[in-house]
Amino acid sequence: ISEIVSLTEEWVDEAGEVLADAFHDYPLTRYLFEGSGARYHVELRSSFRLDCLYRVELGWPFLGALADGKLVGVALVVGLNRSPENSALRKMESSLLSSFGAQTATRLREYGDMKSRRKPRRRHMYLESMGVLAGHRGEGHAGRLLRRAHQISETTPASAGVGLDTQLPGNLPL
Repeated sequence: ISEIVSLTEEWVDEAGEVLADAFHDYPLTRYLFEGSGARYHVELRSSFRLDCLYRVELGWPFLGALADGKLVGVALVVGLNRSPENSALRKMESSLLSSFGAQTATRLREYGDMKSRRKPRRRHMYLESMGVLAGHRGEGHAGRLLRRAHQISETTPASAGVGLDTQLPGNLPL
């Protein structure tokens, strides 16, 4: 059984790697980073690492599943303060997007815009990414991470719940 913990900046690199590994063969990330070629995993890890840094800097939930002290799962939740104004983060994001190349940067922006147009109207937390290392899937880590996200939402008075999306039907029972 894993211990679910709030991660700190010290975990950013490892969490980025866990998520890059977990999403390596995910259809959406394959599409978004299709133009990356041999740099696919490096760019995917860099993108997730930036997502982790957002949680640290903005105080959004940044959750980890530890099994025997090893990070085996990560959940990145968007908090209720959805308009990050941190200029250092914005500069990092801009620099990262430009390093990805035009096709990937365009696809990432388009996907973000599409998600924004379809989000529920009520204020809620959003589970942006959740991944578990392949060797630890089926052990309940994702369910525990999801339950912790719900607990955080339930103790946040302005939150109407937790939203998420998936492109894999097999994830729906979770």
